[in-house]
Amino acid sequence: MLSVHSTVILENAAAKRLADGVLWFSEREVVGRLPRLPGIARVLDKRKRFLGLAFLSPKERYFLRMITRDDATIDRAFWRELIVRANERRTRLSDITDAYRVVYSESDGMPSVVVDRYNDIFSFQITSAGAEQIKADLVEIITEIFHPESIVEKDDIAIRGTEGLPRIEKVVYGQKRGTIVREGDQLFDVDVLGGQKTGAYLDYRGIRLKARDLARGDCLDAFCYNGWFSCQIARAARHVTAVDSSQSALDAAIVNARLNKHQNVEFVKADAFDYLAECDRSFDFIHIDPPAMAKEHAKLSQAVHGYGKLISNALRILSHDGILMISSCSHKISERILETAVLDCIRKSDLSGEVIWRGIQDADHPVMRHLPESLYLKALAVQIR
Repeated sequence: MLSVHSTVILENAAAKRLADGVLWFSEREVVGRLPRLPGIARVLDKRKRFLGLAFLSPKERYFLRMITRDDATIDRAFWRELIVRANERRTRLSDITDAYRVVYSESDGMPSVVVDRYNDIFSFQITSAGAEQIKADLVEIITEIFHPESIVEKDDIAIRGTEGLPRIEKVVYGQKRGTIVREGDQLFDVDVLGGQKTGAYLDYRGIRLKARDLARGDCLDAFCYNGWFSCQIARAARHVTAVDSSQSALDAAIVNARLNKHQNVEFVKADAFDYLAECDRSFDFIHIDPPAMAKEHAKLSQAVHGYGKLISNALRILSHDGILMISSCSHKISERILETAVLDCIRKSDLSGEVIWRGIQDADHPVMRHLPESLYLKALAVQIR
């Protein structure tokens, strides 16, 4: 059980922002003595009225991350109930997949905590010193509710360093590190311990399934990683060229293509930026999914320029009436910025086209109105006319 051991008082302006739905607060918005031990804090206004309970992380930019506005008892039963409810909200996904996000941070009442399911393996990630205090309870609750074969801690991310936390990547329960998951009628081999993010890119599920509806003819999947996107569109395509610069990613993609008996997928080891710039053949459908290029606001214009080069090169090799799909996992690249970049490139290429689809991360990564960072993944598809 994790007891509440600190009390903090918010400035009036911060208390008003909390009432309006804001969930993160810096130490500059706290009045009086600042606690220096991470954990859970009782949050009050300057008139000592109760405002809520929050994770407290003394070394982080966000000193407080709100958990609840209720004067609740924060114990193992509290966290268990949150996880049960979060999982119940995802039950409709069971018809589509056995790999999904069970807990998505603030969206499920557990700030800086994510829990993902990969069939019989669960994976979790904690990104704040306050939430680190519930790690042992988290492992026990996952075991009790889901009875997994293994639980993997995927805490090997840079942000933990700013919180004074060690970077950890290990199996903390059981021994199994990999499994086979289902997405639609496709199967994927996942190395949960060694994979990107918490094991794989679950948030792209809806984008992959939509791409399968749009793909046709000769297709190009740039930045293909482990080939999940390539395998989905291979069901509808005549031929898929999948490009990535990582040999280990391509090796995993080849395994997934074989697992699904796709003989129409060709894997190419190359830098996708160079491949698009130098390619001399045309494609009927092109997907571009570059790594995040604007993690900081100062790099936004540079990122937009990079997207522009990718889009222009893709349009150059896109067939008449072809479809270009582009996705971005950069929070700073808004849906409007991405769409404007694509339409500007179409105009500059002396082409005409229209947006035929817009999408964001899948439903197991719900977006919160007052937390812009919760909407980070967006995609669109344009058809050249």
